[in-house]
Formats: sequence, structure tokens, C-alpha cells
Amino acid sequence: MTAPGPCYPRTQSAIAVSADYRRWFLLNASPDIRTQIESFPALRPADGRATPLQAVLLTDAELDHTLGLLLLREARSLELHETPAVRETLCDGTAVLRTLEAYCPVEWRPVVPGADVPLGAGLSYRAFDVPTNKPTRFPTGTEQGRVVGYRLTDETNGRAAVYLPGVQELTTAVRAVVGLRNIMYFQFAVSLRCRGCPREATAENPRRCELSPTPQAATPLTKQT
Repeated sequence: MTAPGPCYPRTQSAIAVSADYRRWFLLNASPDIRTQIESFPALRPADGRATPLQAVLLTDAELDHTLGLLLLREARSLELHETPAVRETLCDGTAVLRTLEAYCPVEWRPVVPGADVPLGAGLSYRAFDVPTNKPTRFPTGTEQGRVVGYRLTDETNGRAAVYLPGVQELTTAVRAVVGLRNIMYFQFAVSLRCRGCPREATAENPRRCELSPTPQAATPLTKQT
């Protein structure tokens, strides 16, 4: 029986997509975004503050998905795609956006669920509402657009990827919007339990564990070609 390897820190929910490997679009900006960018050479600034990141698309206003925006404050400018509900929370609730705007120009691109939006570089997206039972810490007066998913399409070949971070249930309505004809990726909310880990790591007994994902949603990840 092979002993489990060391337990490495997991990064938080954020992905970058590109159709040409030169212009990148970030989906969510987690608090560890700096670490994620530094670990991927294609995302590193090439000349001073010039960055290959073209825009940031937000799925919601959760701190785990937006605090990384403050680490992007030294950019020359930032293009931000978010629903009016998310923008209201970031402005009047958490004030993340108000703080960011004090450091760099921010161009807001309103996200309208159901509308096809060209990103450029051969990519487009369609946002759609995602059901959620998360508590509303900063009420906006509307549930529409509070949490969305994104279907990203490569315009050159029609293939698509769906980004659903922390989706709690793959409902019939969500399935109808997503479709099952192209490549898709669903990221369910998961809990990780460690087996055989000492409570405290020491030189003689280093902390090692075997991560076992436990999906909160019963439907498995779906991937088709």
C-alpha cells in the first residue's frame, strides 16, 4: 500500500480562459489570485503594469470570489462584467468596488442573463441565473442576477465550457440553459475530509493526508465531446 503524499494547499475558485493564449479573461477573483497568477506564466505582466488579463467576469459578490479584485488595483484599468445586483452589493454592501475605484479606473459591463456577449479574441459568453439558498447578507431588492453561471463559447469551433462554481443543485432549468452537446465543466460545492492526518504537524510526523472530495450535489461532473 502506497503512503499518501504531502497535502498541498488548494487554491480557491477562479479560472482564466483564452482562445489565443495571449488575451485572457478571468472568472472570479479569489483572495489568492496573486498566487494563481504567479503560478501561470501566461498571466504574468509582461511590461510594467501591462497585463494579458482583458476582463474579469463575476458570478456573484461573495468575498471568496471578489476580494482578489483589490490585488488587481495596480492595473492601468479594469474591465468588470457583473450583474446590477452584484454591482450594488460590491458598491453599497462590501464596498470592494468603491475601494478598487479609488486606485484604478473600472469600466462596468452590465451582465444580462440570457444575452450573448462577445468578449473578443474569439470568445463569447452567456450568463444565466443559478438557484441558490445562500443568505442575503446585503439585500439588493432583487434575486435576479444575485448568482449566475457562465457558458463560454469558442466562436471558431462552437465548442463551449460552462463555469458553475459552488452550484448547489443542477436543476432542470439550469440543464436547459446549459445544454449537453459541447464540452462542459461543473464545479460542485465540495467538502474535503482528511484521513489519518495528525492534528499538529511536526518534523517527526509531518502533516499528510488523503483528500476525499464529497460532492454536496448528487449529480456527477459531466464532460462530453
